[in-house]
Amino acid sequence: MQIGISSPAFCNDEFEMRLESIAKHFKLWEILADLEQLLPDIRESFEALAPSFDLKFAVHAPFNDLNIASFNPKIRKISLDTIKESMTVAHELGIRIFSFHPGHYCPTGLYYPEKVFELSKKGVWELEKFAKNLDLEVSLENMPIPKWTLCTNKDELMEYIEGTDLKICFDIGHAHINNQIFEFMKVIDLFGNVHIHDNNGKRDQHRIIGTETVPLKDFLKDLIEGYNDNIIIEANTLEEGVESYEVLKKMINDIE
Repeated sequence: MQIGISSPAFCNDEFEMRLESIAKHFKLWEILADLEQLLPDIRESFEALAPSFDLKFAVHAPFNDLNIASFNPKIRKISLDTIKESMTVAHELGIRIFSFHPGHYCPTGLYYPEKVFELSKKGVWELEKFAKNLDLEVSLENMPIPKWTLCTNKDELMEYIEGTDLKICFDIGHAHINNQIFEFMKVIDLFGNVHIHDNNGKRDQHRIIGTETVPLKDFLKDLIEGYNDNIIIEANTLEEGVESYEVLKKMINDIE
């Protein structure tokens, strides 16, 4: 099991600066491939600099201004193409773990939820097929806010991945907002990635582990016994990520 870090707060930083700062504290960085960290844009720097650091990598797909369930076919195509581009570059850089979001509701989509669901599912399946040709290990993330995001509960997410090679990117904070943590734990054998952070059960806050109400201690033993891949701490700053890392390591040591 490898514990790493990811944060939207890293996206607007220069790759070299962020690489150096993360490598001082972690052995794994899940790059949120957006803004200044878009994989095609950092490819040259990655190839030149990453081999000098004792750091492994995973990728989270870009999502700013993208929606694979958009009712606008042009936006939908741009969204899919942008994620596919990140998948391609990840493969070429030797990064195999790749997670992404399902689609989400546009304002008009609230009147046509079945159409949103079908467009999103179609997009997810298209991305899964594309990733399979690249030999990527891809996971679909459970989301936090009902009525605006999809796959907020286990049963809906299972409808997306059934019949595919997709795994689940289990986001504990998102599941907590929807009272779904223990439901998702029933399908731990399908986890391909795990995001850990804390919140108050109402908003996706990415707080330091142990400072809010996510009941991590209640299921951490089952998690580490049933899952042996990446655990990604999602944080608002690197410093808070380091604090969460220390808390998480103590929890794990207490169990072991």
